[in-house]
Amino acid sequence: MRILKTALIIFCSIICLAGIWLSATEKPLVLDFSDKDEPETGINRLGTKVRPLKNLDFNNGKWVAYIILKPEDVLANENLPLSLVSTDTSLLKQMQSSWTFTYTGADVATLDSMIIIT
Repeated sequence: MRILKTALIIFCSIICLAGIWLSATEKPLVLDFSDKDEPETGINRLGTKVRPLKNLDFNNGKWVAYIILKPEDVLANENLPLSLVSTDTSLLKQMQSSWTFTYTGADVATLDSMIIIT
C-alpha cells in the first residue's frame, strides 16, 4: 500500500510540474520514454536517395506550403520576408519532382527555418 501511495504522489507531482511548465512557458512539455535514440527514417547507408515529398498527392485536395524563415537564417538578404505562403500546386509538384537528396551522413540540422506542407 505504501508503494502505491508513493507512486501516486510522484505521478501527481509530475502532473503539477507539467502544468506549471505549460502555464509559465506556453510551450508543451514532451516526455519521451522510448528507448530509441533517433527516429526510424529508413535511411541506413551512404548514397541513399531521399525524396521527402514523393508520397504526397498534389492532384487531390487543397494544399498549402508555408515557408517560415528565422531571422538568423536570412542574414544574406534583409529584404526577404520571414514567411511565405503558396497554394500553387504546380510549384509543389515541381518541388516534388526536383527535391531529391542524397544521404551523406552529415549533420545539417543547424537551421531553425522550416517548410510546412498541409
